[in-house]
Amino acid sequence: MISTHHFQEDLELKRLATKSKSEKPSFDWRNVALGENANGAATLKVRVRGEHRDFDLAEIAETIGGALTDLLLSRNQDETDIFTPANQKRVKVFSLQVAQELHERAKRNAEKVGDELLSLTAQEIYHAIEHVLVKQNAHDVARSVIARRQRLESMSDTEANAPVGLLVPTKIIRRNGQVVSWNPNKIELAVSKAFVSVEMGTTHAKAVAEALTHQMIEEAKQFIHIEQVQDLVEEQLMRQGHFKAAKAYMLYRALRADSRERDAKSAADISAPELPVDDGQQEMIMVRISDKETILWDGLDLQRRIDFAMMGLDLCISRAEIESSLRRSLATDISLDHLKQTIILNAKASWPGMPTLPGSPRASS
Repeated sequence: MISTHHFQEDLELKRLATKSKSEKPSFDWRNVALGENANGAATLKVRVRGEHRDFDLAEIAETIGGALTDLLLSRNQDETDIFTPANQKRVKVFSLQVAQELHERAKRNAEKVGDELLSLTAQEIYHAIEHVLVKQNAHDVARSVIARRQRLESMSDTEANAPVGLLVPTKIIRRNGQVVSWNPNKIELAVSKAFVSVEMGTTHAKAVAEALTHQMIEEAKQFIHIEQVQDLVEEQLMRQGHFKAAKAYMLYRALRADSRERDAKSAADISAPELPVDDGQQEMIMVRISDKETILWDGLDLQRRIDFAMMGLDLCISRAEIESSLRRSLATDISLDHLKQTIILNAKASWPGMPTLPGSPRASS
């Protein structure tokens, strides 16, 4: 099961995956596969953007070796202890096993469709790499490979990788308010990491991602928040009987949420001296909704409306800055009508000519 140590290691793997070769130690892992005669690999082709090219065993070695490098760097291992004869032999053995696995997969695929050409996509090649690593109990290296794949997916927010014939209308709202297309590969990668963390294979991760994709098509929602997507992932894992993976996914999610909260608090503590708080802008204010009834207004409804209004927009200011501007002139013991009018007037004064937020704020009890 994933521990706090493994969680921190995963964060470091993600950080290392974003670095270029020039920003970290690199080794000639391709060289370990040179001159090797992988059984059947010579007849393999790789499909990239609709075109075929020859399979290169050295690329497999480079992928596995790069993932091993990131893993050992995340553990603060000395550079001289990475590109060792033992690790070179390990990468070569894994690479040859992957080549054999790929040849068998391509042959089965070709037999299904009656095609004489043995070809595989980049995604299928990654699946084979992860499958071999898990089979050889190199789960930690498999996690590093998945971190690299996640980096590649983050650079391509598209639904082009959805199952053929499926058009997913649902857009995902990220935590920062950015709206992106549905990408089943990202679901699969997150679930794969959960399976690997409990030392299981990643075969079922694709089924989970496809099930959620079909669910989004059936429900035909226009938008869904990332937190709701993660809720659905947990439900789907349990529905399909993958309880250990579901537990690992939930634990990782909780650790990640705690990490974000601590980072946000640290950022707020650092920026607090530079952003003095106006005495009139209190976090919670007293609002009169009638002559006899008052409530505490926390502004959560305003935040939700700002998030909605920001969807799909590339703004140069944050939600917090917008909220701060809209909440100016608000004071405690204000009437509900006055509250609404003040926010609308502040919006018009701050951004003249721009449409105001949809609807008007409501007091939250």
